[in-house]
Parts: sequence; structure tokens; C-alpha cells
Amino acid sequence: MTYTLEQVQDQATVLGIDPSKAEAFFHHFNAQGWNRANGQKITDLYSMLWNWKNNPRQFAKKEGFEQKMTRLAKERKSNDRSTG
Repeated sequence: MTYTLEQVQDQATVLGIDPSKAEAFFHHFNAQGWNRANGQKITDLYSMLWNWKNNPRQFAKKEGFEQKMTRLAKERKSNDRSTG
């Protein structure tokens, strides 16, 4: 089963998860084909989001990824301006 960004955001709102975290969750698991790290399919979105929310170590990893992506995007813009 696959989920839409809207479905993830709706469930995340119910759980009190920040919208940016919900979007990071969506893109991470969408890219993985909605499989967990052990290869099992995600069959219960609410439960998976709840587990993700209550595993601070996992959120920290996602925050680091988001920060890295933001930094790389800024660097790319800066390089584009200096070369363009």
C-alpha cells in the first residue's frame, strides 16, 4: 500500500507532528516503497507515524538530513549566483 502526502499530513496532525516532519516522513518512506528498514511493508500509517514520533533518535536523523539538504540548496544557489 502507498500513501499520499495529504494522508500522511492528516494523520501527523492528529498525532501533533510538525508538518515539516510529516513531509520528511512521507518522502523518506515513499522513496523506500513504503517498506520499513527490515523490508516489511508499512500497513498501518497511524502506528508507523506514532512510532516515528516516539523515537527521538529517528527524528534527530531526519532533522540532520533536512539541515544538510537546506545547506546544500543554499550552497548551490550561492554557486549559481557566482557563476551566472
